[in-house]
Amino acid sequence: MKSKASSLPLFQPVSDRYRRVLPLQLGTGCYVMYSHSESMEVADERFFRKIFLYDDEYTSCGVVVVGNATAKRYVLVGALTAWRSLTHFVVRLRGAVLDTIEVRQEDIPDDGSVPPEELVILEGDNWCELLRRYARLAAEKNGVAPMKAAASITGYLCWYYYYDTVSEADFLENAEYMYQARRNGVYPAELIQLDDGYQACQGDWLELAPTWTTSLKEIAQGIAAHGHTPGIWVMPFVAATTSRLFREHPQWFVKDLATGEPKVFNGWAQPPNHQWLILDATNPEVIAHFKTLFRTLHDWGFRYFKLDGMGFALQAGLRHDTKATPVAAYRAGLQAIREAIPDDFILGCNAPYTPTLGFCNANRVSRDIAADWEMVRDGWKETIARFWMYDTWYRCDPDVVVVREELGNLTPGEARFSALTGVVTGVAITSDKLPFLSPVRLAMLTTAAKFHLQDAIPDDWPENEWPEVIHGTINGRHAAAVFNWRDTPRSYTLEQLGFPPNRQLKDLMGAVRTVWGGLALPPHDAALIVERV
Repeated sequence: MKSKASSLPLFQPVSDRYRRVLPLQLGTGCYVMYSHSESMEVADERFFRKIFLYDDEYTSCGVVVVGNATAKRYVLVGALTAWRSLTHFVVRLRGAVLDTIEVRQEDIPDDGSVPPEELVILEGDNWCELLRRYARLAAEKNGVAPMKAAASITGYLCWYYYYDTVSEADFLENAEYMYQARRNGVYPAELIQLDDGYQACQGDWLELAPTWTTSLKEIAQGIAAHGHTPGIWVMPFVAATTSRLFREHPQWFVKDLATGEPKVFNGWAQPPNHQWLILDATNPEVIAHFKTLFRTLHDWGFRYFKLDGMGFALQAGLRHDTKATPVAAYRAGLQAIREAIPDDFILGCNAPYTPTLGFCNANRVSRDIAADWEMVRDGWKETIARFWMYDTWYRCDPDVVVVREELGNLTPGEARFSALTGVVTGVAITSDKLPFLSPVRLAMLTTAAKFHLQDAIPDDWPENEWPEVIHGTINGRHAAAVFNWRDTPRSYTLEQLGFPPNRQLKDLMGAVRTVWGGLALPPHDAALIVERV
């Protein structure tokens, strides 16, 4: 068999990029690592794992924790800033010993011309508390204001029921259901958010699809008139090649380094709007466009903005400011949007966490959800792994709460599992069609809207496993969110739940359970345990 020489470019040197190595001396024992991703979706779900083998490397982005679980000695290294570059970490084992952490900042030259992103090193005997301490330091560094997080964020959006096929009639019908539900005290949601499907094309956010006849301004005013907050979905950095925006302003987009032509990639929309480009936020005309877009939507009445596809803005390419890094350009765009709507609520979606600090009120912390157990479980894992961000970096959005029976296959326990995820984060937005829900399932949504488990922290997180009990407070009193993600029944003692002996407890998730000496949960079920008063 003949081989052919590769046409790929030769290996390029990278020694001119910022690199530093932190030696580790943690002794012998069981080595563990908490890895992080700047994206809401991750390639490897084992956030907290044993690390072993004689010679190997493990990666993380933004922050990493390594430690000797036997001796309870942990070291955290985290980026306090991401103003020009993301920070990547490579953890190395040599001869089965935890050896070094290499720090890489790919967009920082190692010649002293640009200061590196600021890092912090923390040590302690509890890795969960180290992460929470790091979160507070990074929030302070980036000017994140303290959050008023006692109440849950509640609402409705249309995406996870209709996706991009939503019609004007569908949306307005569900909005009317929400008005009635709030008036009747059935589901006290505040937000009603228009999602993907209303626009003429990705990039042309002020133009409606041909099937929509009611203006965005009228829709927003109608929602507000019923006492709800009008919300809208936008991908500010993205436009399709079929958009009017691209046809009229091709010079506004990031260009391919090799060809000098606008850089095109495949998005998730259906043809012909599936090929996307990224707006160049280092171009003053693009900044003016962002401000006009969001001021217009604000003037029309929208007060909640879900900004999607944000991570795409970090693509490498040729920009108007040739010295700007992708991260710096991304932050310039976010700064312009925030200046345009200084007092409105912004939710980042697919947004890199550290570069977004200080700009968004909330951020997605899990992948997309559906009324399917595996997706609910996997989204919960990603949500729980970001516990240290809750109400410190952002109001953390676990994606929608899904409890419906139709258009899905969730058991009652699996629906409770989803609803309780919203209780833990304090963001409980749904796409379920309320009139189709049974009273039992509707009550789960109401519980998710009513309660927020503050100061949430896992009780025990075994290596290569997932926690089952999350401690926190509700109305100033201890509470335990219990998630049996396993395929077998589980039992929990009062000690595991964080309560003294001989306490009478109750489950706020609505299941008929006796909680006296302990708690028994079927597979794929969840409970919110508080002391009965």
